[in-house]
Amino acid sequence: MKNYFLKLFFLMSVFVFAQACNNPETTNKINPLDTISQLDVNKKLINSNTMFAVQERDEIKQYIEHHHYDMKVTASGIYYMFYKKGNGALAKVGETALVKFKISLLDGTLCYSSDTEGLKSFLIGEDQVETGLHEAIQLMHVGDKALFIIPSFLAAGMVGDKEKIPPKATVVYEIELVSLK
Repeated sequence: MKNYFLKLFFLMSVFVFAQACNNPETTNKINPLDTISQLDVNKKLINSNTMFAVQERDEIKQYIEHHHYDMKVTASGIYYMFYKKGNGALAKVGETALVKFKISLLDGTLCYSSDTEGLKSFLIGEDQVETGLHEAIQLMHVGDKALFIIPSFLAAGMVGDKEKIPPKATVVYEIELVSLK
């Protein structure tokens, strides 16, 4: 969990720093009062995001307890368990994964499914899918079926996907790794 908070803190710090660097007016004229108020804003932003991260982690744990899942967690905060172990190759960055999937929210709302949308393929480590999915798929062998719970900062993030996944949503993936190329 420590890595989860460190990563969250790092991402927020980079965002705040980038915003400060993009304003040429503030780089030329530094008012000490503005610096103090900016520090207060930064602290409040970090505190707010830390509270959200703790709340999200607690909601994930409640979901796991409610469903009586026996899950492991990665250093980044992805919870996972395998339903079925395959005997194929382990997925690696640079390979194209073909998956069957169901994507839902913690409240059970089904967002996307290969049953209606067809199988999905993506280049591991490069295509524009959730960061957490790139990490999760690398835990799988061809033929594996697994459940992954991906926190919002590794899923669709602060804005959601602007279609079916809302902002700051934890995403539940049921995945079967069909093949690798």
